[in-house]
Amino acid sequence: VSMLAGNIAFKHSDDNNPSTRPLLLVTASVDQIKMEKPIVLEEDMELSGKVAWVGRSSMRIRMQFTQGGSKVMGAAFTFVARDRNTSKSTPINPLMPISEEEKRHY
Repeated sequence: VSMLAGNIAFKHSDDNNPSTRPLLLVTASVDQIKMEKPIVLEEDMELSGKVAWVGRSSMRIRMQFTQGGSKVMGAAFTFVARDRNTSKSTPINPLMPISEEEKRHY
């Protein structure tokens, strides 16, 4: 779960420039993990996530676990961006919510 959240955070912070160094992203916190329904071990589970909020150098990733088409668990992670050379906080790409759902989560 943490790895998927990290991949989402990394993708959001990427500037698509192969000549720049990628940011160092650190998991600052796992804010909450909430079980909605019991998980059936014999059934496949789908994990998804998205950037829900972005500050100057931090971002919140919301994760969702579904099974059989319904949500069984949710989690929220906060990542902070650090400059690889100085270890100081560094700005990340802003989030531009477009849909009503994105605006509600932001």
